[in-house]
Amino acid sequence: MKLGLERLIPGEVFQDFGYSRYIYGLPVELGLYKFFPSSPEHKGNYRYAIDILVPDPRVEETLVYAPASGFIQYVCIEHYNWGCSPEDAGSLNFVNVDVGGEFYELCHIEPVNGVSLFPGREIRKGEVIARVGLNGRITTTNGNPDSHIHMMVGKWMDKEVFTSLRIRWERNVEFISAY
Repeated sequence: MKLGLERLIPGEVFQDFGYSRYIYGLPVELGLYKFFPSSPEHKGNYRYAIDILVPDPRVEETLVYAPASGFIQYVCIEHYNWGCSPEDAGSLNFVNVDVGGEFYELCHIEPVNGVSLFPGREIRKGEVIARVGLNGRITTTNGNPDSHIHMMVGKWMDKEVFTSLRIRWERNVEFISAY
């Protein structure tokens, strides 16, 4: 149930309670949204990140849309290796976008023809910015990759330390556990 508080309470107050200041769109279009309830990577500062299950990118392309407008802070989109070990995390592709007072990060992405991502580039909400890919640390089930898009919203505490925030979504979406 939505109470409509986002119209009455400034976004900064939501951050004080561990929620995102802004309301975000979904980064992928799916008929059913499943998530992984307990990723080994979602601890500490990453605790509110969410992994949304998508079809295997080797079989079906899933486009990634900007969940909010902002400016790219960091981007890495050059890796095509993946695996289950912690060392594979170093092969992660991601984009980090500053939305003013907080940021969002999308991981396990690959380039899309005609889309150029670089620091300082303005991103518009709903714009296609990438496609889901297999890179970085990805677990497997029955030998198949647990393909997903990783999304996190965070707030910088200082230049090198951030904390993740619970994401406020623009529409009610029921996330079903993948397990």
